[in-house]
Amino acid sequence: MKFWRHSKRYVWNLLVSIDQLGNTLLGGDPDETISSRAGKYRHKWYWRGLAAVLDRIDTNHTEKAKECDEGKNAVYAAADPKRSGLDDQPGCQRSDTAAGT
Repeated sequence: MKFWRHSKRYVWNLLVSIDQLGNTLLGGDPDETISSRAGKYRHKWYWRGLAAVLDRIDTNHTEKAKECDEGKNAVYAAADPKRSGLDDQPGCQRSDTAAGT
């Protein structure tokens, strides 16, 4: 039974790493999943469709998957920080904005 429990964790970790690789190949932060990025950027037309599909499969999936502390190392966001989509997302303000500095 212990082997099966570890096997499930291994498979889950493998799937998350594939998800993060896909996000990296799309210019995103290597430590962020596509679901998290879709949740942050759902206000943009090209992420809206993916977010809708993911949320239909798992209710509120992109909101639950949103990692507010990730995304700083994205190539896309580094090109223009105002385009990162973090400042205008509820519960996902930048740390300098959230701290009031």
